[in-house]
Amino acid sequence: MKPDNTGAMARSETDNGASQGHRMRNKKFAISSFILHPSSLETSFLLPPSSLDLEGVASVLLVRLRSLGDTVLMTPVIAALRRWRPGLHISALVEDRFAAVLRHNPKLDAVLEVPWRPGGGWTGLSAKLAAVRQVRRRPYDLVINLHGGTTSLFYTRLARGRHTLGSEAYRYARLYGLRAPAAARVWQRRDLHTIENQLAPLKWLGIPVEPPPDPEVFVDPAARARVGERLDILGLAGRPFAVIHPTATLFTKQWDPGKFARLADHLAADRGWPVVLSVSPAERAVARQVVDAAATPPAVLDDLSLSELMALIERAGLFIGCDSGPAHVAAALRRKVVVIFGSSNAAAWRPWRTAHELVRSDLPCIPCPGYRCAVFGDPKCIRDISVETVAAAVDRLIK
Repeated sequence: MKPDNTGAMARSETDNGASQGHRMRNKKFAISSFILHPSSLETSFLLPPSSLDLEGVASVLLVRLRSLGDTVLMTPVIAALRRWRPGLHISALVEDRFAAVLRHNPKLDAVLEVPWRPGGGWTGLSAKLAAVRQVRRRPYDLVINLHGGTTSLFYTRLARGRHTLGSEAYRYARLYGLRAPAAARVWQRRDLHTIENQLAPLKWLGIPVEPPPDPEVFVDPAARARVGERLDILGLAGRPFAVIHPTATLFTKQWDPGKFARLADHLAADRGWPVVLSVSPAERAVARQVVDAAATPPAVLDDLSLSELMALIERAGLFIGCDSGPAHVAAALRRKVVVIFGSSNAAAWRPWRTAHELVRSDLPCIPCPGYRCAVFGDPKCIRDISVETVAAAVDRLIK
């Protein structure tokens, strides 16, 4: 990817109570001690991959907590396992807020859901214990933790797994019976996509993963019908339209709402494409900024479930947004995608094998963790990307 003279670059790739609290704290401590004690469930020494008899693996549990994008990008792991062994029982443990990504996946036998709730205390712990009971209903020959955090370790250790697999880079790595090397060592190269990172444990085990399967999501038919009714009301039935998702999880990945407004005006006035803004209820303030700054205010859908958001993106002719989970949904649905990158690693998080334009700044400090801008204070990587640069990328995709 070569920088242009504006300091940003664009590229298109096409690929096919007190006492109660005291008791609960003691209970939580006891559970934590059980999870973290190396001899609690299985021997913790490092086993070579040859110690796992792949022929005897008839059931696998995949553990992948946290983000929407990561949940979408784990679907190639599911596809690779199903391609390797069609009769394999495959379960996936994900957070309930992202389970819609997997619920209609025909390659999965079961979707197990961890309840996500802000805060914690009694409600949070009791809900997690209910999830533990769900995880322990059946044994698994292999439990693979694709996340590496302490919560995912909690569920990995409590699952009835004959073998557990994690990465040598994980915290508490010694608590996994099998520890895969870092993905770069497995693939023998560095600029890996997140899909390749998640496929690395399978590759290390000797399970065929090449060519890497594409990510895929399956839209709930009922959600599709509901969204169709909403689009009819907006007058968008049968018309090409663009979905703009103007938010990101970090401020270093958030393009200015005023610029999104100007981009929406370009689409509507210059290209004849209506625009629908998609935001969550918590993001309504951003949508309001876009609408207030636009000459032609776009429609706003701010009350969609994840299933309905997927259905909306499926109907769109174009998706535009920052590096975010909905962008990965759009790519998995084979939509044309324009992604505006800030601090994140474009090589790892670019749209996978769909027609897309990737717009990013050409600064030597990219990528960075993104929780703050250590170099400029204000993140120039995303702030300096012009409307004109993004509009040109859009035009290339819809010409």
